[in-house]
Amino acid sequence: MRKFSRLLFGLSIMLLLNSCSKEALMEPSEPYQELRQWYAFNKMTSTNEPVLWKYTIPFAMPDSSQAYQIPVMSKAGMKDLIIYTENGIQKGFYKLYTPKDETHINIQVLNMFDEVIRDGVLTKTKRVAKPRKKNELDGSTIREMNLDLPEVFCYGQRLPMEGSLGDIPIIYSEYGGSYYQDIPSFFGGGGGAPSSDSYDINFDPSAELLFSIGNNVKNKCLLEALNGVFNSKYDLRGIVNRFKTSNKTIYFTEVTNLPSNVPAKVLSSNSREAIVGLNLNVLPYYSQELMTVAIYHEILHGYYGVLLEKSYSESEEHEKMTDKTLFNDFTELIIKRFPKTNEIAGALIYVGLQNTELFNKLDSGTQDYIVKVIYNYKNGKNGTYCK
Repeated sequence: MRKFSRLLFGLSIMLLLNSCSKEALMEPSEPYQELRQWYAFNKMTSTNEPVLWKYTIPFAMPDSSQAYQIPVMSKAGMKDLIIYTENGIQKGFYKLYTPKDETHINIQVLNMFDEVIRDGVLTKTKRVAKPRKKNELDGSTIREMNLDLPEVFCYGQRLPMEGSLGDIPIIYSEYGGSYYQDIPSFFGGGGGAPSSDSYDINFDPSAELLFSIGNNVKNKCLLEALNGVFNSKYDLRGIVNRFKTSNKTIYFTEVTNLPSNVPAKVLSSNSREAIVGLNLNVLPYYSQELMTVAIYHEILHGYYGVLLEKSYSESEEHEKMTDKTLFNDFTELIIKRFPKTNEIAGALIYVGLQNTELFNKLDSGTQDYIVKVIYNYKNGKNGTYCK
């Protein structure tokens, strides 16, 4: 009898271990359980916003990989959670919609920290009916997104939700929002009643999404400096505003491989976009005044290459930055932003411009003075620093 009990116990343990094998643990208890698990692990903030998993819509990326759109209720407006796979790695972001009028809608792309990384305007031009693509996955329809994969952050239509939508406006109102206002008829199938046909929205490629300025910066000090430049009422000849209202992009990111004497640098540039690397090893420790000058310096590089579409070398662009009227405008801008720099703003502008003809024409005493001012504003002696 004792031997039989041991045998029975052993068989029970084997069955338990078998049921807890990797395959058994990975088997989702519902079609989108794996998405829920990924989201729970990767969500970086404690924002309490209900994710309506039962309304998940799968769609195909250009490389045939699977992506998912899941509606999220937010007091700020309707958000879509997009979960997709890139190079075998699952990633996600949000798209937050804020209606402007019948033909324009603001869209912000947020990362998993709820930080805005792209900000733009979507313009509707026309709607075209397209045949549906059927694919059996929980009975849902998969739609093709005709985009280049790297541009998923910039472009794309909002897919109409399918299935029973009757309770969504009620759920949404519980969180202080108006579903019918936040999801306007701008989108096919929006406003609660799904269309009987599958509609995509076609856009003029020159003005699909005007994501003009974005960043993948997490450092608190750098973010403060960037926001100060982007949101200031003062602008350098309207260049920042031109980026905001054009279909061109200047994009900021953190890097750690620049030399210590290079606080920031345009990493790549074409007629459509400039990517600016901010030196994480040094720039956050500069004064706010000097950080602002360095950021505007890179924006000017973007202005020449992206907005004006000129093929100048870096040194040629530096010479153009020393144009008398532009140099004076730059100096006045810094004084307006930081009134205490009234006496030395002109010296700060020389960050990155000490190999120019204008600087070389200065007498040695003036050059030494400029170098000293810049040194003091990057090493804690003068200026205001991020805490």
